[in-house]
Amino acid sequence: MRIHHALPLALLLAAAPAGAQIGPDVVTLPPEEAFAAVERILLEEEHLAADEVELRADSALTVRLMGGLRLGPGNRARLHADGLFEVDARLRLVSDGTRMVGGRSAEVGFDEPTAPALREALAIGFTRMGLLHNVARLFTGAAPDHAGGGVTEWVEVHGFEWLPEQAVSGHATRPLRFTVRVDGTDTAEAELFLHKATGLPLLRRQRVTFATGRMIVEEYYSGWLNTPPSEEAVFAVEPSPFE
Repeated sequence: MRIHHALPLALLLAAAPAGAQIGPDVVTLPPEEAFAAVERILLEEEHLAADEVELRADSALTVRLMGGLRLGPGNRARLHADGLFEVDARLRLVSDGTRMVGGRSAEVGFDEPTAPALREALAIGFTRMGLLHNVARLFTGAAPDHAGGGVTEWVEVHGFEWLPEQAVSGHATRPLRFTVRVDGTDTAEAELFLHKATGLPLLRRQRVTFATGRMIVEEYYSGWLNTPPSEEAVFAVEPSPFE
């Protein structure tokens, strides 16, 4: 089943002070509508950031990364992740809306015009694949998956259901379970733990099965803000993000 964004974003953001109460009604919606509402916020809120992100994976891949994600208007974006990705890694993506630079070094990366669907690739990739998917692409020197367009047709989600409420880092959340389908094939089961006060994700847990075994990925998000950055330099591609 393909997600359709049915609710006006204004309803989700009405009377929301910066950095709080972004979409408190999200967790009261039917599960498929709640997922669509989260995607609308990530796609359409002019400025949105998770300033503290932790990515963890075991089994097929060992990952321990700390970083952050910031989305801005006009395909401006900044993503960074530092730590262990099998080896020590320092991963970067910066777009000023015209030019995007990223990868794991100036030698293993890209420097090219900003892709026309960069914001969509990051937002939809975040909810449906997990942030680690595009972080892994940066490790290989590649831009976010389907940044040129078509991400919503490539990866779909279905089988939504609410799970019992659960605390994450002391915050009440409502977990939303779903199945991830890539190129028409179900590939993973995931839960998105939505903060009951804001509707934004605090945790994403995914189980991916390979021929050689199963990998569990956990992503923690905190420090959510919906205010403009204090400096436009946040989205500057010069000096190099690897320096």
